Amino acid sequence: MLLALALVTAGGCSSLKKFFEVPPYAGPVKPGETTTEPRHEAPKTPPGDPAWLELAKARDLIMIGRYAPAGKMLTNLAAGARKPGITDEALFHLGIATMKEESDNGDFQRSRQVFDRLAREYPDSVWGTEASLLSELLDSFTQAEVSLDKTKRQVKALKDSNLSLSRENKELRLNIEKLKSLDLELEHKSRR
Repeated sequence: MLLALALVTAGGCSSLKKFFEVPPYAGPVKPGETTTEPRHEAPKTPPGDPAWLELAKARDLIMIGRYAPAGKMLTNLAAGARKPGITDEALFHLGIATMKEESDNGDFQRSRQVFDRLAREYPDSVWGTEASLLSELLDSFTQAEVSLDKTKRQVKALKDSNLSLSRENKELRLNIEKLKSLDLELEHKSRR
């Protein structure tokens, strides 16, 4: 507040406007480019657009962990007319909400479909690039889950086999002890 007051008194109202001015959208980061400044997809629809407001509400719901109602709102946005800057972001957040819902059962089929659709329909969108990366991560995660399940089955089979061999080993030891005692008995009988 003091800074704003100082700007107004030092340079007038135009300085204050300049202070709060948002820099123009610089475009998405290109492959190989490095930047320290955040880059976000500039909305191609005015913030007063009802779809934009609906998207903002859905993002807020996701932030507080209400994925199901956010998913419904985002599904409606994604099913509506294509609006670059809105539909692509809605698809991205729909994929995130769906992924969170699917995380309980470990099957990410629906979220992968949403991310694949986003990457296919909006290949130049920042959200499409992010969706491609998440889709690849989900594929890797699914493969790791399959590998883990296979390893768990192998471990169980080995434990069962080990238990069976332990039982056989115990039986063989008992039989050896019986044979030793029989051998001793026979030896005693033969000496008499």
